[in-house]
Amino acid sequence: MKNQLVFIKENNAVTDSLTIAEMFGKEHKNVLRDIETQMEYAGEEFNELNFERNSYKDSLNRLKPKYDLTEEAFTLVVFGYNTKEAVQTKIKFIQEFKRMKEYIQNQQQPKAMNAKESILANMKLTIQLNEDVDGMKEDIKKLRHDLDKKLTLDYSQQQAMRNASEQTCA
Repeated sequence: MKNQLVFIKENNAVTDSLTIAEMFGKEHKNVLRDIETQMEYAGEEFNELNFERNSYKDSLNRLKPKYDLTEEAFTLVVFGYNTKEAVQTKIKFIQEFKRMKEYIQNQQQPKAMNAKESILANMKLTIQLNEDVDGMKEDIKKLRHDLDKKLTLDYSQQQAMRNASEQTCA
C-alpha cells in the first residue's frame, strides 16, 4: 500500500488511479475505465485541468497507463462508489486532500520571524542604510568641492569680467 493517499505534484494536491484502485478494492483496469468514462462526459476543458495521463512500471517492468487526478477529478470518478466501505474511503481522501492543500498553502506563506531573527534583520538593514548614507555624504562633499572649484574665478578671469563690464557700461 502507498504511504500517501494524496501527494503534491507541481504544487497541486493529487492522487492517482493506482491509489484509488487499491483503496477502493478495485482492479486498476476498472478504475481506468471509470476515469475514461467520466473524462468522456466531462469535456476537454475540465479534463485538461484535472486529469493527467501518466505511466508506471508494473511488477514485470512493463510501462502501464495510470492517471493523476485533482480533488475535483477524484470526486467525479468515485462519486458512484457507494458501498459503506467506499464512503469511508472517500472520507479519508477528502480529509487527506484538505490536509495536503493546507500544507501547500503553508509552504507558500512567508515564514514568520522570531524575535531574534527580526532583530538581526533590522540590524543588517540599519547597517546597510548607514553605509548608503555615508556613501551619499561622500558624494555630496565631492559635488560641493567640484562646484566650489567651478565657481571660483582666478585673478585673470576676474580682471577679464571687470574689463568686459566696464566696456559695456561705457
